[in-house]
Amino acid sequence: MELFDRMAAYFLAAFTKPFRGLATVVGGLFFLSFLTLEEGPFRYGRFMDSDDIVHLSRVWDFLNGQSWFDPVVHRIMPPDGMATHFSRLAEIPLLFLMGFLHQGGADFVSASYLTMTVVPLALFASFFVVAAWSTEPLVGQEWFRLSAVTLFFAYPVTSELAPPRADHHALSLLCMLMMLGFVFRLWFRPKSLPRYAVGAGIMGALSLVIALETLPWVIALSGLVGLLLVVRGRPMAQSGAVFGLSLFLSAALFLVATAAPESYFKPDSLMYSSLYVVLAGCLGGLFILTAGAARLWEAWRVWAAAGAAAILMGCGFLTLFPFMIDGPFGGMDKSMAEMMGKYLILNVPLSGKYESIFNLLQALGLPIVATVSAFVFLDEEDDAEKSWFWCGYGLVLLVALISAVYYQQRISLFAHLFSVPVFVEVIARLWAFGKARLPKLWRLLPIFVLLFSMDTGLSLLIDTVGVPEKPEAQLDARPYFFTFKTPHDPQPSVWQVLSDPAGLGDRPRRIMNMMNEAGPLLLFTQHTFMAAPYHTNIKANKESLQFFLTKYPEVARRIVRENEIDLVLASPRRAPSYSEESVEDNILLTMVSEGRPRKEGPDFEQQLTDGQVPDWLVRVPASEHNDQYLFEVVKDRL
Repeated sequence: MELFDRMAAYFLAAFTKPFRGLATVVGGLFFLSFLTLEEGPFRYGRFMDSDDIVHLSRVWDFLNGQSWFDPVVHRIMPPDGMATHFSRLAEIPLLFLMGFLHQGGADFVSASYLTMTVVPLALFASFFVVAAWSTEPLVGQEWFRLSAVTLFFAYPVTSELAPPRADHHALSLLCMLMMLGFVFRLWFRPKSLPRYAVGAGIMGALSLVIALETLPWVIALSGLVGLLLVVRGRPMAQSGAVFGLSLFLSAALFLVATAAPESYFKPDSLMYSSLYVVLAGCLGGLFILTAGAARLWEAWRVWAAAGAAAILMGCGFLTLFPFMIDGPFGGMDKSMAEMMGKYLILNVPLSGKYESIFNLLQALGLPIVATVSAFVFLDEEDDAEKSWFWCGYGLVLLVALISAVYYQQRISLFAHLFSVPVFVEVIARLWAFGKARLPKLWRLLPIFVLLFSMDTGLSLLIDTVGVPEKPEAQLDARPYFFTFKTPHDPQPSVWQVLSDPAGLGDRPRRIMNMMNEAGPLLLFTQHTFMAAPYHTNIKANKESLQFFLTKYPEVARRIVRENEIDLVLASPRRAPSYSEESVEDNILLTMVSEGRPRKEGPDFEQQLTDGQVPDWLVRVPASEHNDQYLFEVVKDRL
């Protein structure tokens, strides 16, 4: 009974200021929901996308002898392989667990499923801790733990932390949240400025090397530090210079830690390179110059000097690297950029995804509340320095919100992430408002808020963890029994046919495929394949598109011969992004038509699945599953 009383007291304390144990309660609820979801990833065995599998595959290759500095996945885009833009630093959490399992004799698939279950949950637990730590300087000791439940409103963030996510996005968000916590400490804890400036610089550089999409937000949070330097002046000068120097030195150190020496001075925009070290150097130089001006001049001159230096350095950097005007992927092949933009859902603006303004507002509820609240707090603030903070932070939130709606929905991740501390502040102020005006009822306010949060969090959790739509070619992830599961069709899956050691799994073969098969091919088989949804896979992706979308069998035959293809994996059910309309201007007219008049009729993939098979291809028996078909190339007929 005493133990029960203690447990009950601990649970109730989670819902009473200062909410001790709230993270444990919310985290336990998340974990139980994950375990019990009937067709969720744990009980059904499901990966999210190719990024997860590529990360796991790179770790496995490293454990089996691949160099730390070798970025190539050799089973994609044969014979040269595909250089990935992922950092090895992002794979360290995966490396520890997979290394342990590897030493214990586990195979790749078994190790992958256990890793993609444990690592996301560990990162989720870390997120609770870091969210509370980062929020505390803004909201105080009584309220910072409430960030645990507020995270459930940040559902794009929560979805990146849910198993089976094993890619780099969760880790990059965690690094950005840590940088935000250090920036908050610079604003609200002036007694320890240099130490926090070093932390902010290191975490900014680390988040950038893990995921290039953090670049605008590293610059935005650096701008908040710069704003504080200009507003506070001389007292902030040392910390401003320290921040700039730590950002630059950390960026250079991470380049040395992730790239081979021969790559140090190659300014590649598509992966972390010296280009980003130069950018960090420009920011560092700007902070050092502004810090010097803050020691010597009055405020208006510091504003003028900082603004002029920022404009000059920005123009100089873009003059040296003009393709960066389009962002981190500005150096990408233009035709492939358009096709990839339509294929990857994260690249589509939210305004183009939702059918009504109501659904759009529902998806961005937390950022909208946080953005409006930031400007309301600005209007109500009497302290000049805090007013500048809410002005700067409100602009960061506003830019993130607008960019998510009209540019790319991946920015919604950062809009929600940056909204968490502000939403905790909103709840704290609502509490104070209710306590002052509703003395009999104010204690009920946080309970209603928390219950609503839980209900919202659970519904979002079930949606974001993901229930596959009749997954007919997945692995059953029950411990120690990794068997292929085909509940809707007794026929073997394509991956089972490709893995059969008595058949096509007897030796590695080269497969012509479309991008959406990349993950399963890499995980379930030992074959090499052409297409993968990555901007560094330009040649092979174009060859794949040309092969499947051409209306001329002789064009497909030439591609098979030149790329030494052994097998073709076809399907009549392709995503809309593979249609002629989405790629016609940039790819079909330039590569498929080859200057000849357009030919009416089905594309080559449709010809194959309709039974119009040329004599240099032979359909593989027992391979038709879920509208997927395997064809073997007859080499002596090419």
